[in-house]
Amino acid sequence: MDVGLAIRVYRQLGDAGMVMGLERLRGVEDRKLLAGHIALLYDDYQRAQDLFLASGRPIAALEMRRDLLHWDQALKLAQTLAPEEVPQVSVQHARQLEFKGDYPAALKMFEQALGALQQQQQATQAEAMRGARPSQGGGKGGSEDKEASEALQATALSGIARCTLRLGDLRRGLRYDEFTYASSRSMLDWLIILCRLSFQLLEGVSYSLWCHGGSMNCRPP
Repeated sequence: MDVGLAIRVYRQLGDAGMVMGLERLRGVEDRKLLAGHIALLYDDYQRAQDLFLASGRPIAALEMRRDLLHWDQALKLAQTLAPEEVPQVSVQHARQLEFKGDYPAALKMFEQALGALQQQQQATQAEAMRGARPSQGGGKGGSEDKEASEALQATALSGIARCTLRLGDLRRGLRYDEFTYASSRSMLDWLIILCRLSFQLLEGVSYSLWCHGGSMNCRPP
């Protein structure tokens, strides 16, 4: 595979996109990895994935599926190639499902992300108790990893709250409302107010007493 020759040919043809794509492949010595990138340029994703997996850098298959927003395939690859990436991929997949309105599937993905994060945290704590160095590293890198993990956990919890409210499980959804407030300040804020109002009304508290006696603004955004 002569990348230099291919660049010259596509330059003569006036195909700037292929020229730029091939330019990025200069210096790639792994032939299967190079072939995988070329297959990707031709939109042959399955062949590209097979070549990436057979190369010396199989993680490129996961990166490709993630870049293409192929979350089902990305999640399967993460589970085998990079388990530490499962929470992040699960959250991204959940966001796509939520955007499409598939709230049951999105809720499942957010819960999967949260479960994977908790497992990673437990493993790190177990290593620390045994006196071993945590796998996520120490010092500045460990601190950054911890902050990223906490941010991802908050994202997963807020996603669970949103999807749970959308599915009508009000009591469970309200347990996550602090994360919901942090991630959404408009429609979901009003949904939570309505949910709380409905519970108060069921308990015999009048609308005016609850609305004017509380600290929340009851006019919808």
